[in-house]
Amino acid sequence: MENSSLLPDDVKRLQAIIAAQTEELERQSENLRSRDALIKKLNAEITALKRIASGPWW
Repeated sequence: MENSSLLPDDVKRLQAIIAAQTEELERQSENLRSRDALIKKLNAEITALKRIASGPWW
């Protein structure tokens, strides 16, 4: 966390900082959701490939 003495006293500048941080957080959250979806898809593909590789179960 930043030292409060380094933050501007101007309310507009503080609001701009918060808005920028909010946008960055939203961008990172979307990246994480995309990554999680890719991981889920790849895990499903691995499971399917394992089934194929092990042959019929009967």
